[in-house]
Amino acid sequence: MDSVVSVEATYFVGTSGWTYDHWKGCFYPEGLAKSHWFDYYASRFTAVEINATFYRTFKDQTYQKWKARAPQGFAYVLKVSKTITHRKYLLDVDDQIKAFYRSCALLEEHFGMILLQVAPQTPYDLERLRKALLAFDDPGRVAVEFRNACWQTMEVERLLREVGVTYCNVDSPRQKLTGILYL
Repeated sequence: MDSVVSVEATYFVGTSGWTYDHWKGCFYPEGLAKSHWFDYYASRFTAVEINATFYRTFKDQTYQKWKARAPQGFAYVLKVSKTITHRKYLLDVDDQIKAFYRSCALLEEHFGMILLQVAPQTPYDLERLRKALLAFDDPGRVAVEFRNACWQTMEVERLLREVGVTYCNVDSPRQKLTGILYL
């Protein structure tokens, strides 16, 4: 008789950011001060994507403040810098990836995942992708989002499985990919 192994999955639900003025009155109560929006958000969601890390680097103190503000069980997903993904197209970025990961690790128990958005102009190159993914201290904490259908291949699926990276499916009216990887 085969034994059944039960594995309990943990799910985090959140949005990309929490500081949207048009959410006032729809999500945030009218009288709630903007300085309390994160606390309100974190009382209703278990995760948030920090998109700001895509646009600029932050001092260690910022990561420490994010960590201190997060309630127990809350996780941050941090988007990789556009310098790595949209300027260098994943080439010669080992040092930048190591520095980014070190910053993310400052969040300790609130460090959820890293979002690596591969730019649409990035040439299809499995070895380039493999090298970038393996530059992260723990590739298992990386979710990769492709912005070009050329990456929707069985070879990419095998690579992501091999290194333990999560596939992030793009859901955007402006993004029309022809295929979906099933991992």
